[in-house]
Amino acid sequence: MRPGHMGAQPAYRARQKEEAAASSWGINRGDKYWYEFGSFESADKWKIDKPKINSTLERESNLKMLHVCEVFSLEKACKFVDELPDEINLAGNKSWEKEYKEI
Repeated sequence: MRPGHMGAQPAYRARQKEEAAASSWGINRGDKYWYEFGSFESADKWKIDKPKINSTLERESNLKMLHVCEVFSLEKACKFVDELPDEINLAGNKSWEKEYKEI
């Protein structure tokens, strides 16, 4: 084994964990952010763009060849998306909080 090889391995694992954490839906999933899949129709009403979510799922599943995965079902994933509410009303909804930040 080369000197320093073992020292690089934990750093690589730490980087993998950071990258995995950063790729969750709450932050960023690949090159898409959650807010790219809908829009505010008013100050308190978020409209979910289900067609865009489904087309992104289809594109990503094709790119990643998920059709060969025995567990993944594009049909089931799209059905799940279709069962999402059409919109989310933030007014009086304790599950959501609006926060404004300067970018």
